Amino acid sequence: LVHDKYFTVTMPCPNIEEAVIEFSRIDGQVSRALKSINNQDTQPLTLEERLEILYNVYNMDASMPLRREVEVGSKVIKTLDLKSLNAAGVSTKDVIAPPSFEFKRDFFKMGEVLGRSMFVENFPNFIKTSLLTDISDLPANLLVTVHFRSMRQDQAIKLVRNQTTNIAANVVAAQKQASKGGYSTDLISPELQKAQDEARKLMEDITTRNQKLFFVTLVVTHFAMDMETLNNNTKTMESIMQKNLCQARTLNYLQENGLNSSLPLGVNRLKVERLNTTESASVFIPFSVQEWKEKHGFYYGVNAVSRNMILYNRKKGINYNGVILGTPGSGKSFSSKREIVNALLSTDDEIYIIDPENEYLPLVEELGGEVVRIAVGGKTFINPFDMDIEYADQDDPVTLKSDFICAICDIVIGGIYGLSPIQKSVIDRCVRKVYQPYLNEIKRRRDSGVMTTGDPSIAPTMQDFHKLLLSQPEEEAKQIALALEIYTTGSLNTFAKRTNVNTKNRLVAYDIKDIGSGMKVLGLQICLDSIWNRMISNKRKMRPICSHSMRLPLSTYSRFTNVPVSGSEFLRL
Repeated sequence: LVHDKYFTVTMPCPNIEEAVIEFSRIDGQVSRALKSINNQDTQPLTLEERLEILYNVYNMDASMPLRREVEVGSKVIKTLDLKSLNAAGVSTKDVIAPPSFEFKRDFFKMGEVLGRSMFVENFPNFIKTSLLTDISDLPANLLVTVHFRSMRQDQAIKLVRNQTTNIAANVVAAQKQASKGGYSTDLISPELQKAQDEARKLMEDITTRNQKLFFVTLVVTHFAMDMETLNNNTKTMESIMQKNLCQARTLNYLQENGLNSSLPLGVNRLKVERLNTTESASVFIPFSVQEWKEKHGFYYGVNAVSRNMILYNRKKGINYNGVILGTPGSGKSFSSKREIVNALLSTDDEIYIIDPENEYLPLVEELGGEVVRIAVGGKTFINPFDMDIEYADQDDPVTLKSDFICAICDIVIGGIYGLSPIQKSVIDRCVRKVYQPYLNEIKRRRDSGVMTTGDPSIAPTMQDFHKLLLSQPEEEAKQIALALEIYTTGSLNTFAKRTNVNTKNRLVAYDIKDIGSGMKVLGLQICLDSIWNRMISNKRKMRPICSHSMRLPLSTYSRFTNVPVSGSEFLRL
């Protein structure tokens, strides 16, 4: 279902010139008010756009749009050209009019389309905010129109005062009658007491809470191609109104007025009005929901209130990141996969997946992506010491890399207190020493004219770092080296060798399912660092912003956020 919403403003003006000035002022007020709701600019409709709206209403069975371009020989002629129409003596009514009109008692026929206009009466004291949403969810062509006619504040105060006086007179009469009957004067009917309380509250709203009074008319015109469907839609509309404690009535012998009142022209041909305050009238305003329908946006579901599709381009937002939360089986992985497919097919972004459960493997293979399987005893290696000299942008790359290596050692050594200051100093010293030959070689190449910023084939490894730790005089260095031994020369040496993965594919999945429970967190850190190196390379090549997707284990997400959840998907553009 596609919902089009229009806001029409009418006012009495003595001439066109003053009307133009007043409408220009109101356009600015309306635009600012709507922008505060949906953060989008609004512009007045042009004459051609207004005519097209009316044409679409009058000619629902037409196969051709009103505004189109037709090639006649070597010329391109517009079907809606106001100057040509005027020269030919044809009015705009001739252009937008349907083949015929035929108005009956409780329905009308417009060309080959049947329609029925209804109005809503007997509004309850409490109106649900979902009333218009329930009406617009009817699977049919609908015109749902709400007319607001404001009352001047002085007239509203006078009206409420008169009503309060009438109620007070009725109360006095009831008290006198109770006194004559020998009853207490405090015993008056509940209906009268309720009316008196409501009148006092209404007066307070108008005088102290800046509330205004509006006459509200709600008209619904629905269309169908046959009488059976039209009657079924009418019954459905009546049941919707009953659910919302309202009553929908067919406009008998007033179908033409009902159709004209439903058009977005701001003309109310019906005298069926209900008096509402600002708060109660605001229930009927359909612009209270923020809609997201951006160009090149991805599908993110349906708006829970308006039922419109959510098409959002996260690259245009302040923060590109996203988190998908939900219970098991609610569709987190499916949403993540859907966004991966959308990004791969409609953008030039590179997509990286860290997959601890091997659930993205079939999708990556079908899309022609590359799977990097990291497992204990495997043949695929990622070196955590790979570093681009632009790793830290304008800062010292070794300093940032030293912090990363400290984080890895902290994971390896463990303990509730983490690394001691002495251990951090030793690690920082060894990191700087182990990178010195690498930086010298990169500098030598750049001085010789080879503009390179990194080379994984000559980068230091975890084994080089381990040997350097053993050569340090401090006892703390020996402890760190002993803790790293299983990851360098032991059975868990997956990250102790140089990188042998060449991730040139746009879609890359890091499969860490078989990495072992003892290396899950370590593997996650190293994979993220490898992706960060690729992002630095893409930035230098002026590649589009990368898109990452990874599935966080429950324990990892809860540890990072201190939020107990049943599962999550993390998406980062």
